[in-house]
Amino acid sequence: MHKPYPSDPSDRSDPSYSSSSLQPPAPPPLPTAYSLRSTASLLICPLSFVLCHLSFVLCPSSPIRNAKTGAILILTLWVVALLSLMAHGIILRARLGVREAQWADIELQARQLTRALTSLAVDRLAQDENPDVDSFKELWGRTYAADSSSLMAEFAGNARSGPEYQLEIIPVDESGKVNINLAPLEILIAVLREYGAGLPSPDIAKAIIDWRDQDDIGPAERDLYQNFNPPYAPSDADLKSIDELLFIQGVDPNLFFGEDANHNGILDPNEDDGEAYWPPDNMDGLLQPGLADAFTVYGDGSVNINTAPPPVLRALVRIALDDDPAADVCADAILAKRQGPDKIDGTDDDTPFESQEAIAAIFAAIIGEDSPAQALRFASPFSVTTNAFRFFTAVRFPEKHYSMNAEIVMIREGGQINMIEYHDAL
Repeated sequence: MHKPYPSDPSDRSDPSYSSSSLQPPAPPPLPTAYSLRSTASLLICPLSFVLCHLSFVLCPSSPIRNAKTGAILILTLWVVALLSLMAHGIILRARLGVREAQWADIELQARQLTRALTSLAVDRLAQDENPDVDSFKELWGRTYAADSSSLMAEFAGNARSGPEYQLEIIPVDESGKVNINLAPLEILIAVLREYGAGLPSPDIAKAIIDWRDQDDIGPAERDLYQNFNPPYAPSDADLKSIDELLFIQGVDPNLFFGEDANHNGILDPNEDDGEAYWPPDNMDGLLQPGLADAFTVYGDGSVNINTAPPPVLRALVRIALDDDPAADVCADAILAKRQGPDKIDGTDDDTPFESQEAIAAIFAAIIGEDSPAQALRFASPFSVTTNAFRFFTAVRFPEKHYSMNAEIVMIREGGQINMIEYHDAL
C-alpha cells in the first residue's frame, strides 16, 4: 500500500516527507538475464511439446502416430473450447459492465430531473396570486408535460445532451377530497358507494370508524384483526396516511387504487388492457377511480367545490339534499359551471366558484329554494380554497416501460409552502 501524502504539502516536519514522495512510484526493474532465460524456457517447453506432437501427426512413418493422433486432437479441441468460453465470458462481462454503467448514468439523470420537477411544482404553486380561491385553472393546477431538453432550455438556458426523458407533473388537490378522520358515517357510506364498494359500503364505513375510534365496541375491533394472518390491531387513532385504509376490513387493493394509476383522470391504454400492464382493470372502457382519490388525512373537513372529483361531489350533494331526486342534476350543474364550455377542469374557460354565496346560488337555482339561509346550509360542506396539495411527478426513461415516479405533499399556511411528504420509486 502506498503511504498517503501529507495533508499539507508545505509541512516539512513529517519525517516521511520528501520531494520524491509526491512523485509516482518508479517502474519495476527490467528482468535479469536469468529471469529472461527462465521465461523463455517456460515458453519453449510447451512449444516443444506441441511441435513434438505435431511431428507425430505430420509424419506418417511414425510408429506411434495412430495411437497419439486421437488424443492430441481431443486435447486440442478441449483447449480451444475452453479458451472460447473464457473469451466469451470476458466479452459478456465487459458488455454487462458497460450496460450497468449506462443504466447507472440514466438513473442518476432521472433522479436529478425528479428533483427539478419537485422544485418546479413548488415554484408553480408559489405563483398563485389569489390563495383565497383555488381551482385547476391556476398554474399549479395544470398538468405539466415536456421533454428533458425543453425543461433545461426553459430554466437553464441551454438544451441538455444525452438521452431524452419525458416529464410530467400531475396536480391533485387534497382539499378536494373527504377527510377520512372527520367524515361521519353517512358521508363515508355515500363516498364508498360512488367508488364501487357496493353493498358492503356500510360495513366498510363502520370498519373505518372502528379503526379510528378509541373504544372496543363495534364489528371491526381488535378481536377481528387478531384472527388475520399475520394478526395486528387497529390504531384506535386518526389515520396518519391514507394508505392505512389497506389494513381496514373490506378494503382491497383494487378498491383502494382503482384504475387511474397516474391520477390524471383520463382512461389511458394501460388502464383498459386487463392484466397486460399495471394496474389491473376490467377492460370496460370506463375509468374507475379508487378510494385513494376520494379520501385524505388533511384539511378541516370542508371540500373545495372547484376541485372535488365528480364522485365525491355527487356523494356530498346527495347528502346535503337528503337524496333529493334533483341532487344529481345539481351536481352536474356544479361541474358544468366550474369546467366551462369544454367540460374539462384545468383549462382557460373554467369559471370556478369564488364564494360560499356563489355555491348557495346554484343550489337555490336548481332546487328552487327561496331561503338564502337554507341554500347556504346546502353549501356548508364546501369551500373554495385549498391548503393541501399533492403532486405526482414522472420521469419516463428512453427505455420503454421504465420511469422514476415521485409523490409530494405540500401544505400552504400563512403564505409559506412546506413539503411534508416525499416518496419516489424507480
